[in-house]
Amino acid sequence: MKSEEVLDEIVSSNILLSTLVVFIVSASVRMFFFTGFFGSDDFTYFNAANAIVDGNLEVGNYIGGIRYGVNLPMAALMKVFGTSEFSSNLWSLISSSLEVSIIYYMAACWWGRRAAVSAAILLMLLPIHVHFGGRIMADAPLALFITTSFIMFRIATYRFNSNLYFLTGCALGTIFWVKAIVAVLVHLAFIPNIIRMMRNTPKNIFIMALGSGLLVGGNCLFFWYFQGDPFHLVRSVLAATSKYGYLSFEDSPLYYPLYLFVKLYHTWLLGYLFAFSLIVYFFRKERDANFNYVVLWCLSLIIVFTFFVLPSGGLIAKQVNYMLIFVAPMTLVSGYFLSKINRRIYFFVMMIYVSGSLVLSYLEQINIRSFTANARSIASYSSLNPGMKIFSSTLPYRFSSNLPKYDKEIDFSNVEYLDKKVVMSAMDNGESFYVAIDPVSFSWSREDFTIDEIKSLSVLVESHSASSEVRSIAKFSNFMDQSDNEFFRRIGDFITNRFIPQSWGLYRISTGDEN
Repeated sequence: MKSEEVLDEIVSSNILLSTLVVFIVSASVRMFFFTGFFGSDDFTYFNAANAIVDGNLEVGNYIGGIRYGVNLPMAALMKVFGTSEFSSNLWSLISSSLEVSIIYYMAACWWGRRAAVSAAILLMLLPIHVHFGGRIMADAPLALFITTSFIMFRIATYRFNSNLYFLTGCALGTIFWVKAIVAVLVHLAFIPNIIRMMRNTPKNIFIMALGSGLLVGGNCLFFWYFQGDPFHLVRSVLAATSKYGYLSFEDSPLYYPLYLFVKLYHTWLLGYLFAFSLIVYFFRKERDANFNYVVLWCLSLIIVFTFFVLPSGGLIAKQVNYMLIFVAPMTLVSGYFLSKINRRIYFFVMMIYVSGSLVLSYLEQINIRSFTANARSIASYSSLNPGMKIFSSTLPYRFSSNLPKYDKEIDFSNVEYLDKKVVMSAMDNGESFYVAIDPVSFSWSREDFTIDEIKSLSVLVESHSASSEVRSIAKFSNFMDQSDNEFFRRIGDFITNRFIPQSWGLYRISTGDEN
């Protein structure tokens, strides 16, 4: 399709209406597979946004708390819709659904309705995309602005419009507000695309840089006003990198290929569809300028986020959530290919993709819910027993500290952090207290106690099952266990062992007087 035809298609009301439908369907899918809090950085974002809602813009040092490209929109939505677990996730849900809509819209303009529907379904149901659309994290907004910047740049090049170049720069600069380090790498990934598009004059590149610079400068002014240091974000990022450098991150260049072609539970068949699309396109005589651009866009991001060399000399760390950065162009490439194949083969491939993606999205959901079930249960238990002094590990403590802020049924929770010095001091003073042990998340925490040490000092008082938190999983597992088919019973056993949390125990610490 020629550029002139594309411009005519862009104003089509039919495409706009169907794009709105895509947004609604995408949002519905993400609401259905909503996971809720995980208990890690999501609480950091939640607390920062909640503080803004309360009128407190005091700037801290922890990097998650000062990503205002996440926290400010979250706070605005929480102000409108109230403070809740769901409203705090609206920014991620909207960002994720908007990205799907943008992919649909541009594919429809470039290649027609079938390619658009294909690309939209691939991204809409991609397990990792669904998952982070229901997680209170920075990744969905990050992916949205990266995709928007590359799409806007492509439109600017064939319209040769200075305003669009400026908006491209603004989209790039907004990435800095979401994740500063990623913004630097995305700017690097843009260089091959700028070089390739020969119509980019120095004037337009300057305009694009101006847009990016204004947003980055605005971030510096924000911190200058509230913190007194325009480079506070940069210093905090560098400090966090130094402080948490001991954490074990993968840096192998095979990390992303492994998740795309072997460990398929995050991306299902997308890696194979993308690779096959490139192979088929390479051997076809037909060439498409938009397809070529999307391939360069995708490969430039993959290469930069795989092979970028850090100042220390090592390769950049790899994370599963960073795959969101380049899956959108992968779905465009795959959608273009699917629009060209035989209809029977097309429906067969899409049936396998859709069914597998739905199953994997459900597994992503219950994996989080089963992991956090005991922590939620402990927080709820403590709220019903305000007279009990209860210590617990990191995850139950975090839920206990945060649930009362948005859950009306838990208006108070008194779980204290399981600190060995505090516990031993309480024992020496002959105090009566309890320890709630969550065997699911205990190893995830960095405690100076072991479960065996605690058990040796205490007596089991109660054992609680949190299966009610994952009731749908338990019902399905029980149904499979009652089957006469050995294969189905094995599936039931696997689900029980993998996704039904072990019971948590309430232990009473024995003081010296009681021994």
